[in-house]
Amino acid sequence: MFTRVGIALAMAVGTSAFVLAGQPTAHAAGCASQSPRWGYVCLESVSDISLGFCLKEAPQWHPQAECAQRNDGSGRYDIWIPAPH
Repeated sequence: MFTRVGIALAMAVGTSAFVLAGQPTAHAAGCASQSPRWGYVCLESVSDISLGFCLKEAPQWHPQAECAQRNDGSGRYDIWIPAPH
């Protein structure tokens, strides 16, 4: 009996912690920076990355790719490329 109550309590606490902690993570997914130029699109698959990784990877996506700092206070970056025509 006590084992079932303990397991149910642990599952309830774990679920509420996931819901409460998961909300900011869901909000941070995707791009959180302003477009560095008109006509650029953000690559969500390589967003929320360090500056070093951004500088290394951006030219591989497009020769005119740019790194833009996210405006969520994380100090991380998003990669922006010219929109395909």
